[in-house]
Amino acid sequence: MDANADVAKLVQTAFEVSRSAPVGTESATRETVGDAATRTMATQALVQLGYPRPVATSAVNAASVHVGTGDLATLLKEALQRTGS
Repeated sequence: MDANADVAKLVQTAFEVSRSAPVGTESATRETVGDAATRTMATQALVQLGYPRPVATSAVNAASVHVGTGDLATLLKEALQRTGS
């Protein structure tokens, strides 16, 4: 399986998880699932760009404190600035 297929599967899984939350689930729970999925996707993207997983994870976590996890592109841009490259 190539790297692009892995990302596609990750994105698909994240959407399925967010859609499968029971009706009436508190929005905070859904946001937490969404936040975790966005951080996971951002981390995986950095790893596929060649960054070691610990560097990618640290950069994404630091970036999410500043820009949140609502927008994957914004999170990735901020995380790239925090990779030390």
